Amino acid sequence: MSAPEEEPNVTGPAASQAVPEPPANNLYVLVKAVTNLPSAFTSFGVDAKGVVTSNPADHVFTYALQCEIPAKKQETASVSNEDAPTPREGEEAPEQADPNKPQTVYTFANGKFHCLDEDDVTLMKHAQQYFETNTKAEVPEAETTQKEPAGQTPSTVGPAGRSSAGAPGAAGSQRKPSTAPSRSQASGKTSPVEEEEPQDECDQLLNELCVNFLWAGMTAKEKKAAREREALEAASGAKAGAKDKGKKKTPKELQEEEERRKKEEEEKSQAGEGETEELIPPGQPASMCKLDVTQDGVLQLGELADNKMPLIFRFRRCLRPGVPAEWADVNEQRYRAEVRLDLDPFLEPGRTFHEYTVLLEPEFTDPSPEMTSPAGKGKQKPAKPKKGKTDLPPTLAVEEENVGPHPYVEAGTQIHLCLQFAKPMVYLPEHRPRPEFKPTDIIPRRIKPVRKPMDCVKAYSAELKSIVLALVEEWREQGGTTEGDQEKVKENFLTALQSKGLAASYKEKLKHCIIKIVKEKFSVKSDESQNTMMVFYNELYVYLLDLMHRTINDMFSRGAVALEPFEAEENKPESKWKRLAEEAEENGDFGTAAKYHQERLVHESEEPGVDLQTPWYEYGEFLVRARDPAKAEQSFKEAIAIDINNLPSLIAYGLLLLSKKLYAEAEVFLQAAVDVDVEAVLPWSCLGLFMEVAGEVEQDPYRQKERQKEAAYSYNQAKRLLHLKDPDSPGIYQYLAEFLLGLCFEQLADHCLTQEVNRVGKATISCMLLLGQLYYQQEHWEKAVVTLKQVLAQQKDNVKACLLLGDVYRKQKRIEEAADMYDKAIELQGEDVPGKVYVRLGRVQLELGRYDDARDNYLWGAKVWPCGLTWLGVGIAYYRLDDFAHAEQALNESNILDNLNPITWAYLCLRCLKAERPEEADFAFNQALKQNLRDPDLITEIGSEQMALGRVQLAVAAFRRSLKEEDRSSTHLLLANTLTQMRLFEEARAEYATVLALTESPNEQEEAMNQIKTIEQILA
Repeated sequence: MSAPEEEPNVTGPAASQAVPEPPANNLYVLVKAVTNLPSAFTSFGVDAKGVVTSNPADHVFTYALQCEIPAKKQETASVSNEDAPTPREGEEAPEQADPNKPQTVYTFANGKFHCLDEDDVTLMKHAQQYFETNTKAEVPEAETTQKEPAGQTPSTVGPAGRSSAGAPGAAGSQRKPSTAPSRSQASGKTSPVEEEEPQDECDQLLNELCVNFLWAGMTAKEKKAAREREALEAASGAKAGAKDKGKKKTPKELQEEEERRKKEEEEKSQAGEGETEELIPPGQPASMCKLDVTQDGVLQLGELADNKMPLIFRFRRCLRPGVPAEWADVNEQRYRAEVRLDLDPFLEPGRTFHEYTVLLEPEFTDPSPEMTSPAGKGKQKPAKPKKGKTDLPPTLAVEEENVGPHPYVEAGTQIHLCLQFAKPMVYLPEHRPRPEFKPTDIIPRRIKPVRKPMDCVKAYSAELKSIVLALVEEWREQGGTTEGDQEKVKENFLTALQSKGLAASYKEKLKHCIIKIVKEKFSVKSDESQNTMMVFYNELYVYLLDLMHRTINDMFSRGAVALEPFEAEENKPESKWKRLAEEAEENGDFGTAAKYHQERLVHESEEPGVDLQTPWYEYGEFLVRARDPAKAEQSFKEAIAIDINNLPSLIAYGLLLLSKKLYAEAEVFLQAAVDVDVEAVLPWSCLGLFMEVAGEVEQDPYRQKERQKEAAYSYNQAKRLLHLKDPDSPGIYQYLAEFLLGLCFEQLADHCLTQEVNRVGKATISCMLLLGQLYYQQEHWEKAVVTLKQVLAQQKDNVKACLLLGDVYRKQKRIEEAADMYDKAIELQGEDVPGKVYVRLGRVQLELGRYDDARDNYLWGAKVWPCGLTWLGVGIAYYRLDDFAHAEQALNESNILDNLNPITWAYLCLRCLKAERPEEADFAFNQALKQNLRDPDLITEIGSEQMALGRVQLAVAAFRRSLKEEDRSSTHLLLANTLTQMRLFEEARAEYATVLALTESPNEQEEAMNQIKTIEQILA
């Protein structure tokens, strides 16, 4: 048996190479020029033969830039020598990365761009795109940069064919792509690398803007020779390409094409021949670099912008390619500088481009490790000059003293560059990140049912009513009166209708209704005889006139009230149930309020042309306050299904999901709310709250920072819109907390208030007031009292604090203090007191027995808020004051406005019993029981009144009904006394025994014992 083959041991960089992280953004750096360079940059030169000259045109210096993005701090992991990758032959072991040092992204020099962090880096496609400068130098067409194999140090060949490899301390010592055409280009074939990575729009942009600085260092003759050589290579490449593609050209055509190219190049060269002898100043040609910014880099750039910190570029002087290899610049460190670019302009939403002109800030410290060689070998020491045919110039050999102003400062050296982001750091609202799903993916649209069209007669009557109301309004505007010559008044009125065009418009409105009536109610053909048509016209006229009379008589049958041009909002059928629901909720009867909301949905669904999204939303809003989130969720979903752009429903449903910690679903609806109205404050505020809350529970650090960034952006949008509408508005957290408390999302409101206190550093009065409301809704009565008292201690005339403290006292059964707080609030408020405040004050005054004050406050409330609840309070106050006539009037008014209130029917029953109208009393009591009367005190009082009239059987029934609601000893005692009068002694003795078991009152105990003894004697 043969031994199993061992798997090969793969070591080296290829084994440890990690998959590169895809860029999250791209940063394009365009260096336009460096101006006002010190004289030392052009103090000497070197000609084509390598001889040092004093000609400034042969200057030897260029510059390099390096961009640094602060890196994320990482935990350093210890690696053993065995695990360390084996360095390649001729390479030194790489240094351990310092997690706290800035991250070197790219360095570019002489128009060449290369990354220093990775060994096997894919060099960017680069083109030698030359363009005119102030010297009007002509440039040839772009050449294609070829990528070198990993691990090799490619040489850079300029248009003149001079090698730049191995220049110490300059860009020639860095990894650079070759600028000479490759063999594949010369033959017209495409290299495998180019096939794998086709050019995109970004690469095309680079090919248009990137420039090789070597072109600036050539003489006019060298440029001319380079143009001729490039023309020949291009012609041969085109010939080979045409052959490969099967498109053959004749030798004559190729020769003509080549001559044409030469002629064009010669014309361009001759046009600028008089000025090309002067060299282009250093730094004039533009150079562009594309930086791939990772997700961490994007966050770091955002932090720099938010913290008002600059993005730093390192600037250094270096020797251009083509100088002798043994030369080195001993003053290289002295001419290092920083370029600080403010990123604040990129905080503007949608901003991706900004142009800078900044001064170079010299570095006077030791060189940083980032400015060393790309192999990471440490600092580059100046090489000692070797003996050769050229001597080291004094500028390179003599180290300048650090005395006086720095050359950059003295010359005022400036750099002109532009930054362009592929994606904005702060996106526009319409370009913000979106979730994967949309609301329609979760809640399908509800197809609206096809409603039956209105009957033609009803449509005609409705149109007539609207016209009559419009005529009445027009009559009033013209000061119509019934005095004077009525014929003259009528004539003037008709003339006014004709002159304004109202008569014609009214005819057009009625025309469509009459056509429907003719089609549905009459059978007539167009080819009928004239007599038949005359009969038809007469019948139609009589029919329409009769309909008009009936409609107008019905409108004016109720007197002057029917002359109102518009129906009162509270009298509309769709508003009746909403008003009743509000009254029931104010009375604390959430069950009845829910029933009224449901009735509203049923009735409005039958009305033609009524959209149900608003009733469903308001029902869901009520259910949230009633602590029924499951039904509230269904209500919001119904509203969204009917109208996918219903903004209140989208916000409320999103917040409900957020309170249930369903973050993915909540984001869908809150993002959709912003899309519906991008200029509204509330959607942006709620979206910012979601991003903030979701970011706190996010496990991924990058996603957490993204959430925080998006939260800040949403809040900034909300603040901008809020201050535009109200410059004196409070903070966005306070604005949001007030809205959330209105919807009873206490947990989210608590979060907002905490953030507001942390932002301001203390709890302001308005913030403390919201905290008091939060404690009230959470039923933390003592905390609410303490907080609201602190508010009143600082601001005694705070109406909201008085009202809220009165509500807290009422919940604590501290009725006297509640009444005082309500009285104080009304006194401070003046005339603009809400009707609900009068209702609450009247209620506590009834409990205190202050019936006169309760009557007055309820009457004020009826003026502000005329509803069944206020008139019921007026009737109860009059009844307790024994003013039965006024009590009956008020109770009847309350019953008209709300005939479903059992309390109103119960007090009407009491009034009828007082007036000895037993039949009416029985009817009212039956209606009260039908509407689910649950007040044991009121039922017991009705039983006592029945007993006073000698209606003992009805009294017993009332007492037993009261005991079902609440088991009280006093009610058992009344029932026992009634049974005794009915001579039902056994039942009466059992009720007295129950009284003895329940009561703690000595009087009731004594009365029950005496009655038991009496019954026993009777039975004995």
